[in-house]
Amino acid sequence: LSSSSQTSPRVAGETVRLFGQPKSGTTWLEVIVFALSDVACNTAGRDCEVSVSGRREKIQAVGAAENFRMTGKHDLPGGVGVFSKTLVDIDGSYRSTVAGCAEGTIWSPACVPPASLDHKALEQVTRYMLIVRDPRAVTVSGYHYFDVQKDLDEYCVDKVPKVAGLTSLRYYWFDYLLRETEPTLILFYEDILEDPLNSIVRIASFLRLSPTINELASVIERTSSESMKAQEADGKLPGPNRSGSRAKVRSATTDGFRSEMSKAALRTSTRGMFPHLHPALLARYLYNNVEDLDIIRDFVTNSTFERVFLP
Repeated sequence: LSSSSQTSPRVAGETVRLFGQPKSGTTWLEVIVFALSDVACNTAGRDCEVSVSGRREKIQAVGAAENFRMTGKHDLPGGVGVFSKTLVDIDGSYRSTVAGCAEGTIWSPACVPPASLDHKALEQVTRYMLIVRDPRAVTVSGYHYFDVQKDLDEYCVDKVPKVAGLTSLRYYWFDYLLRETEPTLILFYEDILEDPLNSIVRIASFLRLSPTINELASVIERTSSESMKAQEADGKLPGPNRSGSRAKVRSATTDGFRSEMSKAALRTSTRGMFPHLHPALLARYLYNNVEDLDIIRDFVTNSTFERVFLP
């Protein structure tokens, strides 16, 4: 994203690239950034052109040159060797990257050496954003989107731990390897859903935009689940637009997966993903939920932890 609007001067030619596990909210983040760039263009009062997922779109009565590209949003930027592949296929991606790592090392140099990221291969003047979502929600969403012809519970028990491992890999890649030299923002799907205003303010700040409160309200309205469902029905979302259970935008909830999986499958999936989750993601997705803490109780039992976290 590059611009030189009067209210928010920025470096010319700067690009923003967005990443995440498939079905973690990358399209939503794409739409939010597009809406913010639209606001910035209108503020500048000139014409600009925005590239979204390879589609060139003209924004009318808008401002300075914008460059917004979503190519390779499921890659690991700068990845070398096995880490240079697009991580879409769950089994293949997991097997080729972190399946052989010892427990608890997915987020360490022992599993992902610093040389796995070639900083010289990164684009110049680029800002990076990663969106993260609960691996159980990602798995259930993917089950519907890809129209998997298999029992949901069976699918989740098999795939949730692998998605957790790939999510931890992405988190470590952006939080530790990439952030060392590049401007990087990590966002949680659940935060955007539960607190859109402050989440979008964070995104705007990272992009060095200064929208007014009315402009923020406009972005929130344009990027709500209701608005995105309508956009998908009209074929206007980036990428494939579908209907019914295969739609990009379905329930848009933080924990809808709990009502779709059986209790037994939820328990097995949750226990299966525990050893694969980065500590920050454990804190985010398991330690703050009473039901999940009960499921993983025997993994984390010690006097201090029980005193602080367990009811």
